[in-house]
Amino acid sequence: MEISQETGLIEGFTIGADGTVQSVDGSAHVLNALSMPEGGYIWLHFDMDAAKRWLSSAGLVDQFVSAALFAPETRPRLITEHGGVLINLRGVNLNPEKNPEDMLSIRAFLQPGRLITVRRQRSVAIEVLRQTLRAGTAPPTAAHLMLGIINGLTDRIEPVVDRLSDRIDELEIEAVEGGALAIAEEVTEIRHDTLVFRRYMIPQREAVAKFAALGSDWLDQDSLDIAKEQADRMLRVTEELDITRERSGILNDQVTGQRSDRMNRNMMVISIASAIFLPLSFLTGLFGMNVAGLPGTQWNPAFVMVCVGCVVIAAILGGVLKLLDWY
Repeated sequence: MEISQETGLIEGFTIGADGTVQSVDGSAHVLNALSMPEGGYIWLHFDMDAAKRWLSSAGLVDQFVSAALFAPETRPRLITEHGGVLINLRGVNLNPEKNPEDMLSIRAFLQPGRLITVRRQRSVAIEVLRQTLRAGTAPPTAAHLMLGIINGLTDRIEPVVDRLSDRIDELEIEAVEGGALAIAEEVTEIRHDTLVFRRYMIPQREAVAKFAALGSDWLDQDSLDIAKEQADRMLRVTEELDITRERSGILNDQVTGQRSDRMNRNMMVISIASAIFLPLSFLTGLFGMNVAGLPGTQWNPAFVMVCVGCVVIAAILGGVLKLLDWY
């Protein structure tokens, strides 16, 4: 479905008390005249850039809610304001040519009988719900629909977090087998991705927990049970991220340690070579001076004797360094 150029509506539905689903036209006069069905609810899903001007001026939401829905940057949160629940969520980005850590945002305003959602990028979780409603199957209430969005986002976050954890398992084995330096770049990438996810998932866990604590004014018992389950899932996600962050930090320390050990070994080799060849360089430099009076200049075996002397001195220095446990 094309985005309405007039209102920015991507798609809308009215759900009757008997569960019947009807699509909503995106024109302004239809949306302005739209009333909440008795015993049912409305879902309006808007594009952020296209809907900003119209939704702010149409009176569907007040200025506070409008500012929250269209804020340039948001973090997950939930607040109850102006007779509704304002909830911002984040999800992994599964769009083409995007990385999962480029997280997309879903902003929602939930009222009794109405749910307004706003997005900037396409969300697979939202697309699945739209297809379900097009097929004529809808959650019984707007709160259930909001829980469906939360569930869809969590369904797609969990596999990504699990893959990070599984990859850390593999990298730990590689590190034990002596390949810590080879995995340095990937460990850094995993640690970065984990920190990005954790930055948003911790406040999202708190937002979902607040949603589960809204009480009977907003949620029936079935919704409360589902909301608590979603809160538990988000808790597991954040705990897994914390564990992955710690494990990647340990791996990073191993990489740093192996790199330091290699550098120390190289420096030791250089130090040993310097300790041996510095006296020899002085000796050869001394005998190589182009001045009168140098001993052995008229004696043919002198060169051989100097070479033998250098070898003997090198052997003595090597033995001394060995006794000093330099190598």
